[in-house]
Amino acid sequence: MDDAQRGKLEQRRGEMKAVLAAIERRHEVADVVYSSSDADDARRRVSKLLGIEAGEAEAVISTQFRRFSDRERSVLVEEVDDIARALSAG
Repeated sequence: MDDAQRGKLEQRRGEMKAVLAAIERRHEVADVVYSSSDADDARRRVSKLLGIEAGEAEAVISTQFRRFSDRERSVLVEEVDDIARALSAG
């Protein structure tokens, strides 16, 4: 695996972990987004709330609510695990 591939995998893992953290704190995240003046404000406030980077906050606010279901959360966890294995092997 080259550095570019590793970087993309690490970025994706960070985004998925941020989404999982947002799902765990979904009520707080929803309140922050609802009370934000616009998408940029929501991104900044979600980033601060969860202690994540701007790109990860963008992934959070772009997530569809269907991803909050049990099955979809399981898919996200599997993806994070798959990426971790790929990074360990590469």
